[in-house]
Amino acid sequence: MDPGAEVRQWLLSATTATLCTLAAEAEIAEWPFGSLAPFALGGDGTPVVLLSELAQHTKNLRRDPRVALFVRDPLGAGLREAAPGIISHMNADHEDALRAIVAATTGTLPARARIRRVDRAGFLADTMPPNALRYVGFGREIEGAEAREVFVALVRDARAKVSG
Repeated sequence: MDPGAEVRQWLLSATTATLCTLAAEAEIAEWPFGSLAPFALGGDGTPVVLLSELAQHTKNLRRDPRVALFVRDPLGAGLREAAPGIISHMNADHEDALRAIVAATTGTLPARARIRRVDRAGFLADTMPPNALRYVGFGREIEGAEAREVFVALVRDARAKVSG
């Protein structure tokens, strides 16, 4: 794979970035102001961020157009290597556990649930019926070595919530 294609694929796997602008308020003018911002890629690969007219970043950009967008690897901390195994194992051996986790977080028990992707903050489950993609957060960012422990806790909590 050529390096440009690798970077595009990596950017497509990321869902949020840190958007940094320079503060417009007089008392902190030109100090960095950063916050998490969802983004997408335009057809040419340029990151696109939608900002509200009310957003502080919008006010900052009107004063000074300099901006930085920091995108970090959503599969860092050992998850890049572990994710395929986690997905394969959970989908092959623990569909009932996935169904319970989705039911506990959404209030609806799907007939089927499969993990489509996993990142540091959670996983994307594909459910049928209802036919939906559901993102389930871990409650914190994890490393690859913690995945088993985190999934076991999610299942335990989900089953307690459903039975309690």
